[in-house]
Amino acid sequence: MSFGISSTFESEITNRQVSVRLLVLLIVVGLLVSACSWQKIPPVPEYVKEDPIPLQVGVVVDGQDAPFTAGMVDDLKSMRLFDGLVYPYRESDPVDAVMHLSASGTVDASGAARGFLIGLSFFTLSPFIGPKLELEHDCRTVFSVPKRGEVSTYKVHASTEVTFGLAANGAEVGRKTSELQRRRLADELAKAIRADRQGLISSIRRGAGKS
Repeated sequence: MSFGISSTFESEITNRQVSVRLLVLLIVVGLLVSACSWQKIPPVPEYVKEDPIPLQVGVVVDGQDAPFTAGMVDDLKSMRLFDGLVYPYRESDPVDAVMHLSASGTVDASGAARGFLIGLSFFTLSPFIGPKLELEHDCRTVFSVPKRGEVSTYKVHASTEVTFGLAANGAEVGRKTSELQRRRLADELAKAIRADRQGLISSIRRGAGKS
């Protein structure tokens, strides 16, 4: 007596084997993608709030990167740096001083060599290394008294470095990195102005012809 396996049953077994292999492959691919989706981005600094400087200040945004610089104005408002920030400023606005705010910077992206190493490692290094972004920004802020000229100038710098996996969401990484850099630059500017609180107030009063 012989026991044979029908061709239909053999085909069913083969199909199940293929399904299992496909499932395993999908799981492996999913794990690899997950391992490559990491982001190493420092947290955005908390707003440091102190007693506001008793001035009403109009803001004029200069420079090419206006959206980035305008975002700094919102940051300074959230920090309560002054009693009031008027943006965008108009000549008819009643203010004690006008702040001309400009920021410029560079973005350096590197990752070709790291991607090559990841490829050589068959993606085993992907959870540990990935592309890198380095941002450097400078901000120049000039205070002037309406119709009387400049009275004070402040210059600050901020830098940010982040790394991320090859499968990370590029748009999300860019948004988070830009926000972090902008907040750091605004924070440095607020520190510089607060450190010269009395000097700025005195300069603006003298510029306005007040004692």
